[in-house]
Amino acid sequence: MKKTRGVKSRQINLIRKRTSRFCDIRGRRPRILITRIHSKGSDRDVKTIATAFADMGCDVDINTTVQSPAAILRLALENDVHTVGIPGISADDRTQIFELITVFNAKYSGRVLLALWAHHQPHAIVGLSKTESVRIEIFDFDTDITDCANRILDVLEQQP
Repeated sequence: MKKTRGVKSRQINLIRKRTSRFCDIRGRRPRILITRIHSKGSDRDVKTIATAFADMGCDVDINTTVQSPAAILRLALENDVHTVGIPGISADDRTQIFELITVFNAKYSGRVLLALWAHHQPHAIVGLSKTESVRIEIFDFDTDITDCANRILDVLEQQP
């Protein structure tokens, strides 16, 4: 994942304007929970993504400990988030991601976007994004963070 450093401040300012407009329309800023679902990744990925989204005007909840899908659902409900972001996903995590989708389908259907940052083989988890009730965006770690934010905001702005 490319960090915001070196990205033109104009792009960041445009995203800040979008988050401000989102707040004007919805009454609050876009809220994202960044957490871990497996032990392979590091909490640095969580902190890097969380910092970038906070810098771009989002309210960010951060959890650096490994969580089960049920615990992630509980955190999402408690914090009333629009998006749950999970960095460091690989093809090996398909089972956990499928379980997360199943849990969210049962309790939080259609109300949250799952944003997954894949370290390796993002094409191997693309099939998981074809669900009707849980919206999923999959990012390669080389995707510029401002592009990630714009794609997430695109989805959130279409939500009723």
